[in-house]
Amino acid sequence: MSALERDAADPARATPCTWALAVLLVAVFAVRQLTQGFPEGTLFGPGPGVGARGGALNPDLVLWAGEWWRLFTAPLLHLNVVHLGMNLIVLLMSGCYVERALGTPVLLVTLAAGAVAGSALSCNVPWPDWTSVGASGAIMSLVAVGVIAAYFLFSEEEEARTHRGERLAGVLVASLLPHNKGVDYAAHFGGALAGGALGLALCAFPNPALRGLLPSAVGWLVAVGYAGCAAFGFYTLAQQRPAFDLAWQPLTAQQVASLPAAPIEVLRALHAQDPGDPRPAESLARAEIRAGDPASGLGTAIEGLRALRAGRSDIRAQGLDGRLRAEIALARVALGLDHPAPGSHLSVCADAGTDKDLGAMMRAAGICAR
Repeated sequence: MSALERDAADPARATPCTWALAVLLVAVFAVRQLTQGFPEGTLFGPGPGVGARGGALNPDLVLWAGEWWRLFTAPLLHLNVVHLGMNLIVLLMSGCYVERALGTPVLLVTLAAGAVAGSALSCNVPWPDWTSVGASGAIMSLVAVGVIAAYFLFSEEEEARTHRGERLAGVLVASLLPHNKGVDYAAHFGGALAGGALGLALCAFPNPALRGLLPSAVGWLVAVGYAGCAAFGFYTLAQQRPAFDLAWQPLTAQQVASLPAAPIEVLRALHAQDPGDPRPAESLARAEIRAGDPASGLGTAIEGLRALRAGRSDIRAQGLDGRLRAEIALARVALGLDHPAPGSHLSVCADAGTDKDLGAMMRAAGICAR
C-alpha cells in the first residue's frame, strides 16, 4: 500500500490546515459580530459588516472602482450563523478528505483557486447592485477535487470509494442546482469549475509527487499571497470607514434639488457635508470632468459609486449608478487609461442615454455613437 493510500485509509490522520481554516472563518465572523454587538439578524438574517462596506463582493466596485481585493475578502465573510455553519460542515467533510488524500499543498491551492474563480464569475452577474459573501466557491472547488480524487486519483476498496464519491458528488450537484434566489450560484459554479480543472490536472502526476518539496512551496506561496491580498483589502476598508461612520449632516431636500445647477465650489461643500450620499458626488464628478480635471472627477465618481453600494439604503436614485459608471468611463478616457473603441462601452452608453447632458459629453469624447 502506498503512503497516499495509507493516509487516505486512516481517518484519524491529522488534517491541521483544514481545521485551522475552519477556525479562521469562525474567528473572522466573530470579530465582525463583536464589533457590532451581535445585533438582530446574526442567526438567520443578514448580519452586520457583510455588505459592501464590510468587504463583500460587488461587480461595480470590482470592475469600475478597481477594488480587486474584494475577490479575496468576500470568501472570508459570512451572512449569518446558519450560512457559516453550513459552509463549515461541507468544508470539514471535503477538506479533511482532500488534505489526507492529496496533501496540504493541494488543499491550499484548491481553496485559493476556487475562492478567486468563484468571486470572478460572480462579478459577471447582470445585477450591479448585487453583493455576495461566503466561502462557497472555495468549498465547491474542494468538493470537485474530492470527487475526482475518490474515483481517479488513488485506489481504495470499491465500496468505500463509491460511498465517498457519491456523497461528495451529491453535495456538488445539490449546490449547483438553483433553488434559492438569494444564493450566489455563479460563485458555486466558478469554484466547481476551478476544482474540476485542477483535479483533472492532478491526474497527470503520480500521487507521491504531490507531497514533494516543490508542491509544498507552491501551496504555501499561494496561501501567503491570498492572505496578503485579503489583508490589504481589509486594511483598505479600514481606511474607507471614517467617511461613512461619522455622523455627517444629511442633505436637505432643497440641497438635493439644487445639485444639477450648483457651482463646483458648492458641490464640493455638499459632498464634504455628507460623503455617504452619492448624489453630490455624482454631480461633482461631472462638474470636475467638464472643468478639465478628469483625475479629480475619476476619484469623486468612484467615491460616489462606493457610497451608493456601501452607503445608506434610503438612497437608491434611479439611474444614479449608470451615471456614475459613465463618468468613470469619461474620466478614464480623458486620462488616457481607456480608449473609446467602438462597442467597448455599450452598457455605459445605454446608461448615459437617459441623461441628455451626460450623453452629449460621452458623444463628444467619442465613447458613444453620435
